[in-house]
Amino acid sequence: MSKPVLEKIHFVNEEIISIENYFDAYYLCRDIDPKDTSFIALTIELDATFWTRDDVLKRGLAVKGFERFFDENDLT
Repeated sequence: MSKPVLEKIHFVNEEIISIENYFDAYYLCRDIDPKDTSFIALTIELDATFWTRDDVLKRGLAVKGFERFFDENDLT
């Protein structure tokens, strides 16, 4: 039997994000959607990929050179 979804979620304290990565994320997000700054900062901090279905955000970030997105279509 598989684990419940909540047991698979890892919560991360924003305090682990360096100021440099937070500012980098802010400059990437500020004119697209500043509410996504923390998510992008964490993605940069963890050297991870970002999973979103927000096409406006993805296009805007890609124009600025950020292309570290998880593509759920690759799962099929």
